[in-house]
Amino acid sequence: MGNSLVSRWLSAAALLACTVTAPALAQDVPDAAALPPPARAEYDRVLEDEFCGCGSPHSLGQCLKSHPECRHSRRLGQIAALEAARGVTAAEIGVELARYDQGFRDARSTFKVDERQCRGKGPVTLVEFSDFECPHCALLRPALEKFASENASRVRLCWMSFPLSHFPNAMPAAQAALLARDKGKFWPVHDALFENQGHLSSDALREILGKAGISAADWKKALSDKTYQDAAEAQRYAKDLSCVMIDLDSYKKLNDSYGHQVGDQILVSAGKIISANMRRMDVAARYGGDEFVLLLPHADANDASQVATRIRDEYRAASAQLLNRDKGISMSIGIGSLKRNSPSHADQLVARADAALYQAKQTGRDRVCVAP
Repeated sequence: MGNSLVSRWLSAAALLACTVTAPALAQDVPDAAALPPPARAEYDRVLEDEFCGCGSPHSLGQCLKSHPECRHSRRLGQIAALEAARGVTAAEIGVELARYDQGFRDARSTFKVDERQCRGKGPVTLVEFSDFECPHCALLRPALEKFASENASRVRLCWMSFPLSHFPNAMPAAQAALLARDKGKFWPVHDALFENQGHLSSDALREILGKAGISAADWKKALSDKTYQDAAEAQRYAKDLSCVMIDLDSYKKLNDSYGHQVGDQILVSAGKIISANMRRMDVAARYGGDEFVLLLPHADANDASQVATRIRDEYRAASAQLLNRDKGISMSIGIGSLKRNSPSHADQLVARADAALYQAKQTGRDRVCVAP
């Protein structure tokens, strides 16, 4: 996978993962009674084995029956039904529910937005991270605005810059939006930029700003002085983002010793363990023969290290069982983090994680290393 492709994949994944959208509608949740028998069996097992976590000492299933007013148990039941319908096992659903519960106990960080980039006065802030040339952003934007409009008393909609490096006019468009903000014309220019998404050349941006009453001289000065470039990048990286590179140690030797069939089983096992440790917002992909890459939004280097260590330990135990021997196979892991390393592009984030992986391999393998 080439660096440019990795950059596009990471950028798109980060954008979609960091964009906050409305919760799934009730009609999107499958009726548990209508689940296929295998999925229903996994769902029922979850109801029997998992606790609600609302403070009552009984199972999730018991809470759903005896406490219909408990919104927490209803939400857990919806998650369980959705996951079971996707073919997820009861054990994996249990991990997902535990993470959902943990989210209520995790420390909250302050998220700063510029009030001039916000619409509405509701107590809940809905943030639109977007690139004006990204087609996915354009598709999502009407849904965000519709939701914010229909819930105007509860929600305010705020925009934050997320220029993607592979779109040629991404940064100039973001700078134009920030200039318009300072001139009191943010939302008209914001909407015009999306409406002209396929035509955001320098001349087109000057015309859009001109229609909003912003002079060509102001625009030229903003570009020449790079007044808003740092601000656009700073908004893009307002949240932690970590990349994890994983390499299965001695995989070629394993293939030679046990055969390709066993080697394939090891790869499948590693993939399942990685998937079981991913949140909904995380992205994981195979990066080569025996390498995997993970993207963890809203996770700093310490968070990513905890996830990586858990994956490594579970993989070692699973591989030992699969090979029927006392000692399992190790993996080496490298981590790069945006806030820690402050790279300006997604491919630099991958490069830092890859360098940390190289360090892990060179210093004895079977370890997790974080890029300095």
